[in-house]
Amino acid sequence: MFKKVFFAFCIFIFVTSCKNREAKIPAYITINEYGLETNYSSQGTASSKITTVWVEANNADLGAFELPVTFPIIANGSTELKIYPGINLNGVTSLRNQYEFFKPFEKTMDIYPGDEITLTSSGNNKLITKYQTTTQIVKLEDFEGAGINFEKTTKSDTTLDVTSEPNEIFPTTGLNETNTKSGKVVIPKGNSLVEFESLQSFVLPQFGANVYLEVNYKCEVSVTFGVFANEPGRRIQAPVVTVVPTDEWKKIYINLVTEVSAYPSANNFDIFFGAVNSDVNTEKTFYVDNLKLVYR
Repeated sequence: MFKKVFFAFCIFIFVTSCKNREAKIPAYITINEYGLETNYSSQGTASSKITTVWVEANNADLGAFELPVTFPIIANGSTELKIYPGINLNGVTSLRNQYEFFKPFEKTMDIYPGDEITLTSSGNNKLITKYQTTTQIVKLEDFEGAGINFEKTTKSDTTLDVTSEPNEIFPTTGLNETNTKSGKVVIPKGNSLVEFESLQSFVLPQFGANVYLEVNYKCEVSVTFGVFANEPGRRIQAPVVTVVPTDEWKKIYINLVTEVSAYPSANNFDIFFGAVNSDVNTEKTFYVDNLKLVYR
C-alpha cells in the first residue's frame, strides 16, 4: 500500500512541476549578410567573405551560425548583443574561425518574446564591420599603381602581367571602390611552371601569432600560396594553401601562422604564389588581385 501511495505522490509532483514550467516564447533575430568597410588608401579593398557569426547575448554564448541565419533568443527587455564575424580558414568550409582582425557588432537593445528583428548597420541593408584599430595591414598588390610588387622567380616560365579587360578584372559590385586592373598569368601548355615572389621582404610576428594573407583570385589551374623563410645562410620555401580552379572570383583568408612560426631564426619572409600547367595541349590562365598581409 505504501509503495502505491508513494508512486502516486511522485506522479503528482511530476505533473505539477511540468505544469509550472511554461515554455518561454523566443524572439527571432535574422542576419542576412555581414560586410566590411575600409579606408582603401591604407587598408585596401573592402572585399570580404564573412561566412559565420558567433553570437553572445548578455555575455552568454548562443552559438555559431552560418550566414544567412535566423536564430531564436530568449529575452525580455534590455539585451546586450555581440556578433563576432568569422571566415572559412584557408578556404575550407569545415574550418570556421572568428576573424580576430574584424570588430564585432555590439549593441544593447530591447528584445521581447515574439519579436522578429533583422540586424543591419546604419545606412546599410546588412551588418558592416571594420578592421580592429590595432590591425597591421600591408597592401602587397592591387595592380592599380605603376609597376608590380611581385617578380618571377628563376623557376618561372612566364611573367605576371596586368589586365584591364572588363571581363578579366576583379568586380567591385556592392563595394564603394573602383577597380580598373587585376593581375593575370597565362601559363604555356606542356608542364610549364610559373612562380612569383614579393619584391619586398617582411618581418612578421611569430611564436603562434596569426598572420593572414588575403587574396582575391580566379583560376583555370590550381594555384599555391606560401612564404619563403629567409634564415641566415639559407632560404626555405613553405607552401601553405593550394586553391582549386574556379570560374568565379573568390576571396580567401590564408593563415600563415604555422609556416611563419616554424622558422624563428628567419630574418624575414617573402610571399609567393605559383602554379603548374600539366596540359600539353592548352595554355591556362589565372588571375589575382588585392593581396594583403594582415596581422597584429
